[in-house]
Amino acid sequence: MSAETGLRSTQDLNLQARFEQLEGGISEAHNVVDQMAPRDAAAGVENAPEASTASATAVRCQESLASLISRLQNLRDRVGQI
Repeated sequence: MSAETGLRSTQDLNLQARFEQLEGGISEAHNVVDQMAPRDAAAGVENAPEASTASATAVRCQESLASLISRLQNLRDRVGQI
């Protein structure tokens, strides 16, 4: 079983790294939207759990993505169709 445990740890690290890449990409997209429509200082960035597990990172990605979608929809509503 130790071989399986080692394999799971490697898979978790790979999954964690993938979520961290997604989190970085979503953050970069937020930064682009910030250039067009800065976030309210009160709104800021959500306070998500800071644990460094794949599950916690996935939760942060989901919340940040939901926020990004909302911001893009608000921007669309303000700009309208070009």
